[in-house]
Amino acid sequence: MENVLGIDIGGTHIRVAVVNRHGNVLSISKKPSHPFEKGLFSCIEEQLKNLNEEELKIGIGSAGPLNPKTGILHSPGNLDCGEYKLKETLIKKYGATQVEVRNDLDAIALGYYHFGKDVNQGYHVPALAVIAPGTGLGSSILIDGQCYFGGAFSGFLSLELGRAPYFGSTLEEIKAKIGTTFEDFTAGKGVISIYNKLFKKSKDERIRNIIDQASETEKPWLIQNFAKKQKDERFLKKYPDLKDLAVDETCLNTYKNVGKHLGLAIASFVTLMNPDLIILEGSIGINASDLMMDDLSKHFKRAVWSKHQEIPIRIGKLSNAGVKGAASLVF
Repeated sequence: MENVLGIDIGGTHIRVAVVNRHGNVLSISKKPSHPFEKGLFSCIEEQLKNLNEEELKIGIGSAGPLNPKTGILHSPGNLDCGEYKLKETLIKKYGATQVEVRNDLDAIALGYYHFGKDVNQGYHVPALAVIAPGTGLGSSILIDGQCYFGGAFSGFLSLELGRAPYFGSTLEEIKAKIGTTFEDFTAGKGVISIYNKLFKKSKDERIRNIIDQASETEKPWLIQNFAKKQKDERFLKKYPDLKDLAVDETCLNTYKNVGKHLGLAIASFVTLMNPDLIILEGSIGINASDLMMDDLSKHFKRAVWSKHQEIPIRIGKLSNAGVKGAASLVF
């Protein structure tokens, strides 16, 4: 078998790709994650037309919580599928001969482990961690290329860094009532809460109105662009008259603050798991890394032991890591 389907189910989008054993994406479909089955089935059916194999094998990385043994999704908070027998459904509906399901961060980590450019991008790193702030805050560690699931009693719930209790690191942050977990301070909703509650919104009326009127999924992206001198291509197409807008200090301070909390979250993870390398992934982790990295690194190093300070934190550069890692489950 040369080609399989790799599926990446995130809180915002579902991606399904035909992937070969060398980690090359031959074709890919992308749909919104809501409604769940519509997006999933539509992507699969588009890509089945490109898959010329006698047997159908599917590897999946999905937002959790989930059971990697049974392939059942246990009502993930970012999806509208409820309790969903993912593995069983795809075997029955499409006649798949093998379906493997893992947490979406495990799949991303596997992508870097098998197909990263070099050791600085995770290739065959013995203890490889991936931490990904985006729609949520996900985390994973591979030990010699094997996913860590934890115990069966909890349904294999492990490494849920985003759920770890956290209320902020200053009295001002605690009083702002931003949230009660690391995810509340570092994922998309954290960006919005810090901007609104801690920094009380931009002082520029144009910026304030644009952010206020945007959807919840667009707000972190807008705040990020207003924090940068160089706006991204999608922003320039949508707001061409704002191409020369100066950096907004409130938006910049928002992401610097998010970077601090992310650094402390990573410090907690490192203290417990002691990885050889951390790869920063996710829509916020990659796209806003230039805004956050100084504060992230400073607060991370302050919080950990001296030897842990030397653990490298790299920005992920592997495209479609989730579908590539998911595909590796069935090769």
